[in-house]
Formats: sequence, structure tokens, C-alpha cells
Amino acid sequence: MVNDHILLVNFIKHYHGNTKSIADVTPKASQADFRAVFLTSATTIVGLMPTLSETNLQAQILIPLVTSRCFGLLVSTVLVYFWCLLHMLS
Repeated sequence: MVNDHILLVNFIKHYHGNTKSIADVTPKASQADFRAVFLTSATTIVGLMPTLSETNLQAQILIPLVTSRCFGLLVSTVLVYFWCLLHMLS
């Protein structure tokens, strides 16, 4: 979740410069950030999937933690995408 927002702020700072306002730069930064947010979130979720499917007794303690992390990341990614799409359309 934090990585998605760090990437978005980084893209906005990159496109901002000294001459443009943030309102003018945000749609372009959101469009450029779209792929980076998707790849960051997808690799993290896919990397946590083996832990979710583990049946070992020792791993059973971690499954609630990994489940909340996966679904929290999924929800935050959808919210960041919604924010990016909102600014790309405006």
C-alpha cells in the first residue's frame, strides 16, 4: 500500500518541475504510474500466495496475517487505481 503511494508521489514530483502546477501534472503522472502500481502490487500478492496455500501447522499462525496483508493491498491498489483514473479522466 505504501509502495503504491510512494511511486505515485515520485511520478508527480518527476513531472512537476518548476513551471507546471500539480493539477496539470497529476493526470500525466497517474497515467505513467498505472503500470508501476499494478506490477508492485501484483508481485507482492503473488509472492504471498504460497504462504496462503500452506497446510503446515507452523504456517497456520501466519495465514491470518498474510490474508489481511493480501486483501489490504488489493483494496488499496483498487483505491489508487480509482484515484489515478479519476485524475486521468478530468
